[in-house]
Amino acid sequence: MSHSKYKDAVTNLLKATPEDSLSHIRSLRDDTYVSASSILEQKLVSFRVAIKVGNATFLNEEDLSLDVADSNFLKAETHFVRGIILIHKQIFAQASDELLSAAKFYVFADNHDKSLLSRFNAMMAKSNGSLLGEQEELNICNAILSEARVKNVANIQALCLRQKSYIYFGRQKFAAALQEIKEALSLLEANGPISDYHLALIHAADCALEDGKTEQARLYLDYLPLELDSRLEFPKNYMDAKICKTTLNLSLFENISSHWKSRYLRYQASFQEKEDSVTKYFWSQRTGLLMTANKSILGKIKYQSLEAQLLNVLMKSPRSKELICEALWPDFSTSENLDDRFFALKTRLTQKVGNLIRFDGKCYSLIVNVVKIP
Repeated sequence: MSHSKYKDAVTNLLKATPEDSLSHIRSLRDDTYVSASSILEQKLVSFRVAIKVGNATFLNEEDLSLDVADSNFLKAETHFVRGIILIHKQIFAQASDELLSAAKFYVFADNHDKSLLSRFNAMMAKSNGSLLGEQEELNICNAILSEARVKNVANIQALCLRQKSYIYFGRQKFAAALQEIKEALSLLEANGPISDYHLALIHAADCALEDGKTEQARLYLDYLPLELDSRLEFPKNYMDAKICKTTLNLSLFENISSHWKSRYLRYQASFQEKEDSVTKYFWSQRTGLLMTANKSILGKIKYQSLEAQLLNVLMKSPRSKELICEALWPDFSTSENLDDRFFALKTRLTQKVGNLIRFDGKCYSLIVNVVKIP
């Protein structure tokens, strides 16, 4: 039994967008002869579309009945989709069991690529549920990676390399993590689902940022499209917040994996610790005096002055020189003169209150927290 229409629909869904699979779903629905197994095929594709657009937690995996699956391949697919739904519902032990069952039936169907993928996802279910120790996870990952290399299954190699990178990242071995994910990226771009490639780009950006390579981190994120799969929304926003040195409101995100949530919470705790340790200066809007916490006067910046405008711009977030100049001199057109004005203004501010500004190679920011007071 070929299941050709079903396979075409799934292939389209993995490599393109949910909309591109709709014609295949309709084709399955419109078959002249409708059997129980063809209805199951249609449900499997529809459920996959719902998962991809972020609606997995509202699905009932029990609606995918194994009793009507009339081939080993269809049994494998049913177990697989049920397992993915259970992962989204965070029922991790049961999800892993479903995926290992899928792996077994894929072998019976002589589909070793999907069997390896199912084993990988079963490992991930246990990992997300904290049902595996770190070293045990690394051992399973290496075993799947080794078999994938022997069988020349590129997308599984890429997923295993990415997961090894995650593990090294957790151990704060950021250079090693970056090396593993670099190897994975080319494999994922050519062979994996597009969402996995995008997720790897986000992770690579995080590795680069932690390894002190801010510009490289920004470059990885530049490869992402404007519209992302729902599971990528939070990781991408997390990276944007990390680069801009800010935090997120978690209640605004519906689809947050346990892995990315725990990574964000570690960053948030570190961010808060740094915020608490950063020196605070107080700037009086009435007198223009800039003072330390113990009321020692550092200097005076009149609130309507250009120095004050520069300080106000940098208090909001790090800015490039170009953005600062556009904000301060919107009607001034000659770039060379703008640069001269900026550096002269920066020097005047330093002369008045000391060095408050740092440059990271791309953006200017304050080295202290400046708090406005009446």
